[in-house]
Amino acid sequence: MLLDQIEVVGFRGINRLSIHVKELSAFLGENSWGKSSLFDALSLFFSGTRKTYKFTSSDFHQPPNPEISTNKLIHLVFTFKEQWSGESQQRQFYAWVAILQKWMKLSHLRLTANESVVKQE
Repeated sequence: MLLDQIEVVGFRGINRLSIHVKELSAFLGENSWGKSSLFDALSLFFSGTRKTYKFTSSDFHQPPNPEISTNKLIHLVFTFKEQWSGESQQRQFYAWVAILQKWMKLSHLRLTANESVVKQE
């Protein structure tokens, strides 16, 4: 399976971002455009750690103008596509999905965080 699209809303330096990813992609941009935030979001998902990540208030996007309300939710959405036709029908794919689901259950990684939950922790 190949990563096809990344959607990030309200995470650190990113207010809203949607990127279609190719097999080889480069991320270039000026300072403060969210590149590090994007890679941090990817690291949360792909790190393989079993530790629970505790979101803090600094993980929520803070707009430069304090009069604009801040996001109360973080959304990290990763969309995958088949590398070859019928890949999702292969036995290895189902094993991979089962491993990923088990890992996410064990790691308690939340791909959507609510600011009110962060304040309670």
